[in-house]
Amino acid sequence: MAVHAVRVLSQRAHVQNPVESVLMADDKAATAIRLSHFSIPQVPSMICPLDLRHVVSAAEKIQFSVVVKRTHGANGRWVRRADDPTALTEGFYELESRGPGALIVQPQITEFYGRSIRAVITGQRLLAAELRVAVAGEWRSNIARGATQHPIDLTSVEGALAADAARAMGLNHAGIDILRTARGPSFLR
Repeated sequence: MAVHAVRVLSQRAHVQNPVESVLMADDKAATAIRLSHFSIPQVPSMICPLDLRHVVSAAEKIQFSVVVKRTHGANGRWVRRADDPTALTEGFYELESRGPGALIVQPQITEFYGRSIRAVITGQRLLAAELRVAVAGEWRSNIARGATQHPIDLTSVEGALAADAARAMGLNHAGIDILRTARGPSFLR
């Protein structure tokens, strides 16, 4: 019903982003697929059904430590880190308890551990960029989890990545999360 209400509202009011683009951006799996069509560098991801065998298989292919997350969710609520199969199983059951859906398995990016960059793009222009740093004892750099944020200058490659990701998603206004990896900057869902 909420999706229908947003579609109706968007026909009667000015909205920054098309409803379909917002819905796609809210789905981490759909975002991963969309960005792959545009060759946007992103943290490698395996999309899995809500089935422990598939998740374990994906984690073994990626190699531990891994991050497992639901395809919908924000503020790090439904994101778990696993260093081994036991932690992966525990995290899986916690995520499964939230109801049906799919999961994404990603490698833990250790070279930027506890940090991420949020770039705010409006009209294909960079408005601001912040380095987010997790609080002590936390690995997720979500502001809702107490992380601090500080202005940061993006490299030209990072700025282009943010603008390209927003454009690929069809978003006029977007917060793009970036990790600095050994392979270069990568989009993070």
